[in-house]
Amino acid sequence: MKREETIRLTGLSIGYRGKHSVKCVAEGISQAIHSGELTCLLGENGAGKSTLLRTLSGFLSPLAGEISILGRPLSSYKERELATVIGVVLTEKNNLQNMTVRELVGMGRSPYTGFWGRLSADDRRKVDDALSLVGIAALRDRMVQTLSDGERQKVMIAKALAQETPIIFLDEPTAFLDYPSKVEILHLLHSLSREMHKTIFLSTHDLELALQIADRLWLMPRRPDPEKRGSAGGSVGGSAGGFVGGSAGGQEVGHGGGRKGGRNGGRSVTVGTPEDLSLDGTLDMFFRRKGVAFEKQTGLYRIEPEYRAEVRLTGDPVACEMVRKALRRNGIRALAAAAPAAAPAAAAADADASFAATAAAPYPAAADSAAAAAAPYPAAADSAAAAATPVPVIRAEIAPDGTPSFTVMNISAGSSDARQNLFEASEGARPQKNLPLHQANPQPAVSSTGHVTVHTIADLLDLL
Repeated sequence: MKREETIRLTGLSIGYRGKHSVKCVAEGISQAIHSGELTCLLGENGAGKSTLLRTLSGFLSPLAGEISILGRPLSSYKERELATVIGVVLTEKNNLQNMTVRELVGMGRSPYTGFWGRLSADDRRKVDDALSLVGIAALRDRMVQTLSDGERQKVMIAKALAQETPIIFLDEPTAFLDYPSKVEILHLLHSLSREMHKTIFLSTHDLELALQIADRLWLMPRRPDPEKRGSAGGSVGGSAGGFVGGSAGGQEVGHGGGRKGGRNGGRSVTVGTPEDLSLDGTLDMFFRRKGVAFEKQTGLYRIEPEYRAEVRLTGDPVACEMVRKALRRNGIRALAAAAPAAAPAAAAADADASFAATAAAPYPAAADSAAAAAAPYPAAADSAAAAATPVPVIRAEIAPDGTPSFTVMNISAGSSDARQNLFEASEGARPQKNLPLHQANPQPAVSSTGHVTVHTIADLLDLL
């Protein structure tokens, strides 16, 4: 993959100068940005992402250090010349009135028009191309003030494309978009970086999407409070001075010359591919919070609840994953169920290895719905096996006709009205009562051995 260095930062410090003081947001940044890549800047609120983008765009002067654009110092560019090199999309909402979408996007051609700003036929064609690329050609004659926030954001991206610059900076470009539009815009930006060999550098809070689509990540931790420097929890990762984990694969830049690999001095920016930063533990440390967990297997973050109970789970892979998701949301940890004794040795070994292997090898005897109903747990039906597994065991299946079923064993009657009713019905004590409407059809099946079969995850949750 062809990559060319287009931006070089050397000892860059960013922040704001006041009359009597200077506020430094980040310092000592020495790094490069390349063409042909979509680079995402990630960090918590207040980390300085917008400040960095404004500094790279020339809107703010660096506190120290140098910025080189296409081999030239940023300070050497005149304003009109820089407008042919860098396109910028900021988060501020525009309040333009009495202007059509096409006219606004046409303003992106201003670096190439004369004093009067008249668009040539070629300019108008490029404006229409930009509108089509972003998928808003149908809006070209709409007045800007009649657009939704998401539509306005697309218009501003189209304006940057019409500007035809080799570099595009975007500050939260997906902030006002619905989820499908977020995916659409990030895919578009990724395609532009590859197919048109553009340098695209954007900040975003859409962490999960960035981890899936970015070629390279810049992780920017919040600058530690000087009064709290060195205290546990006073910085990202909870270590002294703002340590952000990582070594192999991630390239770290220290505050004020802090040594790489050390736990003191703070870090300004950590750079790497999502995969490298995942493998070396950086992503796990960077956004670690109570209730948030990073999965190396998927490279994504997920909600990590405080578990109050656990169950054993096996069966159809898709059904198991849906059950596990619902249980996790309700504070129940789903672990792989031990393979039944009657299963082949190979299946048993796989079942013990991992949840995925267990789910991929459902009980052989339960392949058809009739057999499943007659003997939901062929090997585990005896009391000895049940006693050996004190936690509930759930078997999730999908019949050939698409009907799901969830059979639970090792479950006892408790305070839940739904659970108590089911067990009383199975023992013939009295009819079921006060069941939720969704349990009315089909009725849960309860065997004399205490196995309960329901057909929706909602019913399953009522039992546990």
